[in-house]
Amino acid sequence: MKKKIFIIILSIFLLFLNAQVSVVLAAELIIVANRNIKQNEISKDEIKFIYLGRKKKWDDDSRITFVVLRSKLYQEKFMTTFLGKTPEQFDHYWKQNVFTGNGQTPITFENIKDLVDFIANRDGSVGYVPDDATIGNLKILKIK
Repeated sequence: MKKKIFIIILSIFLLFLNAQVSVVLAAELIIVANRNIKQNEISKDEIKFIYLGRKKKWDDDSRITFVVLRSKLYQEKFMTTFLGKTPEQFDHYWKQNVFTGNGQTPITFENIKDLVDFIANRDGSVGYVPDDATIGNLKILKIK
């Protein structure tokens, strides 16, 4: 009897967990930026170059500051889609760059609100959020 109850509870938990993961994975990510940048579009290659530190200035020559959302599921979706890396590979890449003096540790946020607030108050900043996030007056960059 106890074994049956345990199996039923475990099954319900796994179904609930699977539903939560599916909802997050179904959400689309959008690229958001500070209102002051002049660009309205961005290519997947540009996103990759920005997040790998190879593109440091916008087309108008203003400085780019990229930020990372540390939500495991969103981070993994963003990095595999746009960078072709896992979050672990991305972290290793940046640790190597910092160690060799070729870069600084990316700015990271644990929650969407703090990330959005940072981008809103930092000229040239860019990041990613789920498409259902409240983004205030941030600019959404169309992916071309």
